[in-house]
Amino acid sequence: MARNKFRADVLEVRDELNKAEYALNIRRYDLAIEVLQKMLKEHPENSAIFYTLARAYFAKQELMQANQAVREALRLDPQSSLAHTLYGNILSNIGMIDAADAEYRTSLELEPQSAYTHYMYAALLVDKRKDLVGAREHASKALELDPAAALHHMVMAKILGVAGEFAEAEVEFSRALSLDPENVHVRRVYGWYLLYKRNRPEQAFEQLKSAMQLNPEDPAVRKVFIAAFIARKKRYRLFWYFAFFMSNKSWLVRGIILFVLLLTPVLASHAMNSLNPIVQVMATLCYLLVLCCSVYLIVCSLVLNLMIKRGHLK
Repeated sequence: MARNKFRADVLEVRDELNKAEYALNIRRYDLAIEVLQKMLKEHPENSAIFYTLARAYFAKQELMQANQAVREALRLDPQSSLAHTLYGNILSNIGMIDAADAEYRTSLELEPQSAYTHYMYAALLVDKRKDLVGAREHASKALELDPAAALHHMVMAKILGVAGEFAEAEVEFSRALSLDPENVHVRRVYGWYLLYKRNRPEQAFEQLKSAMQLNPEDPAVRKVFIAAFIARKKRYRLFWYFAFFMSNKSWLVRGIILFVLLLTPVLASHAMNSLNPIVQVMATLCYLLVLCCSVYLIVCSLVLNLMIKRGHLK
């Protein structure tokens, strides 16, 4: 199959495709999908339409529909580097990390100079693989190919932050924000870094508040914004410290800690029946402490959810 099929397909429907692209840019995803589905009735074998349709579904986080559309795009044009990268993005989001990794590598074999694919592959390696060496290599390549892209500086900053190179990470975040101060993704990741890597909830909250103002419907932004809100409120401070403590532990350690927390009141309730009065007192105190902490965490969670529903987070 010809390597320029995608370009030919774009040219075939350029005017209508521009309308769909405009709808995507202004986040009118349903409108974009409607336009593209009408186009498919007249051009059912056009790979560019399926690719753009997959992007629209992906933007809405309708991952199954996005998956079907991008697979059609690749069936029609398996040499499309863009479609392989998008397929990698979708697979990563549904948790198929090995398959996503393979798609990014295929895309880079087809187009080794794609700054966007190097950026996305770096993000996968740091977020899902914890491969800081590989992530840094691809982030560096993305920056070499396009140093003016804010997202490329952002992913490098995240890699540096995870590696504990905080001074260098701050420099890269500053560059990213200077290049694109209204980029939601940059604001979100910087807020995440300030919250989880630097334990600066006030600064994180300001970054995430800006991200929420730019795109209040983004679920990823809302998730970290809520965490920052909890962290900066004194009445939620214990809740936050526990969450922060757990976030920096491996899944095995988290499981052990939660098991111990669940086991403690069970053992304490048995120890309260001991004939030794000192053991009884210690067991009772331990039981009450764990019970109070559990109630506190549950109440905080319920109150927070109620405030979110009523729009009182400020």
